[in-house]
Amino acid sequence: MLFLGQSCQEEKAPPAVVEEKPVETPPEVWLRKDTVFIQHIDSLVGLAKEHMYGDRTAQTTTYYFENAPVDSAMVSFLDGKPINVSYRYFDPAREIWNDIFLRDEKMYFMRHREFNKRPEAHSAREAFFYFDDQEVLQYAKERYKVLGPQNIPADLLWEPINDYPRSLENAMTYVNHFWPEMREVIMQKIAETEH
Repeated sequence: MLFLGQSCQEEKAPPAVVEEKPVETPPEVWLRKDTVFIQHIDSLVGLAKEHMYGDRTAQTTTYYFENAPVDSAMVSFLDGKPINVSYRYFDPAREIWNDIFLRDEKMYFMRHREFNKRPEAHSAREAFFYFDDQEVLQYAKERYKVLGPQNIPADLLWEPINDYPRSLENAMTYVNHFWPEMREVIMQKIAETEH
């Protein structure tokens, strides 16, 4: 609406808000390919698996949830402490399997497997994430395969494993997919069963 003495030119639209794309950390900055560190984490995972599947000194419990992203999770314990959390997520478009390895309740390794069932994006991915003592992601690697109609997700296993090619923030989307929430509900279940 114009007031006396005001011209049309004085009416201006508010300046457009330009959303800045967040700056992402490229792999050459965050990806620490320290073979001693990687081998150390791999050996810890191997030792945990030996307790879980080899000598069977780890006890495994399945927890069921009402208000969580998934309906259940398997937790393996050694000397009363959780060493592995494994959970699956299914929906009509995809299946996700996450395996989290813990030491003193801190994550040091995560394996993420994903099967995309949508016909236009039929694919499989497996990623491995390596963390330091403060749960900071240090290294990751992955393999990926576009699946044809005749392929099954296990065909991914023939693909080479490469250093993670994308940003730290991209890698963390896989890490954060359910895990922070799952950690909370799992630790709550563990605390409830201890009392």
